[in-house]
Parts: sequence; structure tokens; C-alpha cells
Amino acid sequence: MPGWRSLFGLTVVLGSVLGWLYVSASNADGFGAVFALGLALYVAGGLISGAITRTIFILSARFKIKTISRVAIGLIGFVLLPSVMFASYKWRQWQMRPVSENCLMTKHPVTIGGAVYYLPSAPYFTIWTGMGSISLFEVNQHIRTLCEQSSHSSEPIHVILFSIDMTAGKFKKHPYCKTPNPSNQWLKNLCDSDFNWIDENYPRKANISSPSEFDHRRMLASYSYANFVDEFEKAKISRHPLESRQMGIFERYANGYWVVRDGAWKNEAGEPFTLHCHDSGSTGGLYCSTSYRLKSGPQVTYDFRASITDIENTAKKVDENVHRMAVDLATP
Repeated sequence: MPGWRSLFGLTVVLGSVLGWLYVSASNADGFGAVFALGLALYVAGGLISGAITRTIFILSARFKIKTISRVAIGLIGFVLLPSVMFASYKWRQWQMRPVSENCLMTKHPVTIGGAVYYLPSAPYFTIWTGMGSISLFEVNQHIRTLCEQSSHSSEPIHVILFSIDMTAGKFKKHPYCKTPNPSNQWLKNLCDSDFNWIDENYPRKANISSPSEFDHRRMLASYSYANFVDEFEKAKISRHPLESRQMGIFERYANGYWVVRDGAWKNEAGEPFTLHCHDSGSTGGLYCSTSYRLKSGPQVTYDFRASITDIENTAKKVDENVHRMAVDLATP
């Protein structure tokens, strides 16, 4: 068996290689990176376990520890890594255990941009409470932590953004959908949906965010009309004004903006209703989004798909449903 010098040298060399592998894999994406990261951790665990065991053996020889004790130490070192991995696995299982029905029935009061909303424990929601702090309601550990926070606080939880994913037909069998909790019709429709999108008259995804705290441009959630005006003015200054043509109540501009003409339709911020759209493929459909300030304070951002021949009708129905959802969520 190796002495302390060779053991120390092996630890330095192999530890350096494993450290490099760990850092490289941590900064990469894909299955290969995950495999390399797992391999590095596994080998590192074995190296540490072996190094500790061998060190104890060397010390035991110096202090004349009995042979039976040395054998026991060797056996402990042999099973140490598998035991740690098994304990880690069981701990992970405990963290991901099913959420209680009482937690699934809970509505979580949150405050955002001066407004208060009551979010159900449905897997369609995600909230951000700060930079890098995110809670996915579909993750048992996250929603359990949120339930504990809600039950121990008399004040609404302060968040900077929450999102609703309306494309999540995969959650049909989620425990939340088996409770009598989905009191809002659109949540019932989501739970009953077999498809990846609840309805063409609903947004695919919607965000409610705090205008003063959220980095809108980084998350592609800046105000639609303000963006259009900025690009329109820049085009005029450059003496290359934006080309446009009339499409129903909209003026369709070459940069992808659809702006309602003559005040025929305004959003809650009092601005002409504005969409930013691009072709969604060869089917002749459009993928559109909009973002504006609500009267209650927060900013709403959502996207949807529409036929180019029916964009006015679809946009109005989607916007009505977004407001209905916001009103439902503002009700305790």
C-alpha cells in the first residue's frame, strides 16, 4: 500500500485534474457535461474516501492499533462512498416527497408593483423574489417551502415577477388538478387539457412584473408602444422612415409592430394597443406579444399565436382573458 508521500502526490495530481474537469463541466451544457460532472464527483468522492482510509491506516500502524480495528477501518472506508451516495439519494427523495393536500389548497398572497395577488399552488406558476431566487410551483420542494413561508407570514410575499405557463398540458395528472381547488374556469380548462395549449383565445405565457424592480429589457419585457415610438423616431432621424400598410384597425409596420390607428383601441396605460409580431412558419400564422402597464401598478407581458386574417379578433379575446385572469388572481 502507498506511503504518505505517494498518497500526498496522488491527491495533488488527481485532485487538480478532477478540479479542472469539475470547473469545465460546470460551465458547459448538455448530457456530456452532466456525465463528466457526475464522474468527477464520483471519482473525487472515492479519492477522498480512500485518502482518509489510508491516512488512518498509516496512523494506526504508528500508534499500534489492533489488527481487528484496522480491518474495521478498512471496511468502513470501503462502504463510505456508497453509503454517502445512498444517503444523498434518500435525502433527495425526501425533499421531493408529495405535497400535502392542505398545501395544494393554499393560495399564496404576493405583492408586486403595488398590487396584491393570490396565487394558487398550481404547477403553471413560477415566481421570482429576487436576483437568482426562483420558485417553480411544479417542483414539490419549492411549493412546500412557499406553503411554509405563506403560513408563517402575516404579510404578502414580495415578488418582482410571476409567470403563468398556459402551454403545460403535461400537468393534467398533477395532484393539484385532482383537488377541488381549481375554482377559476381557466385553471379548470388547463387541468382538463390534453394539449400543449389551453385555447387560441388565451396567451401561451403571461408575466406580471414590477416596473421599478425588474430588468425588462434583459427579459424581453419592455413596453411595446414605447419601443415602437423609439424605433419610429430613429427611423425618421436616419431618413429611412418605416414602411406601413393598413390591416383592419391596425397599422402594420415593416419592423414587425402592429399599432392600432386613430385611438380605436387603447390599453390600460392609455396607449394605442401595440403588438410585435413575426411569422410563425409556413402556415400563415403570426406569433405576437405585447407589454404595457396595468392600472393597478404592475406590468403585464404576454404572447399568443393568431391567424393573420383574424388577428384583431384574436388579440381582443386574448387581452380580455388576460385581464380576467388578473382579476381572478387578485381575488382572495
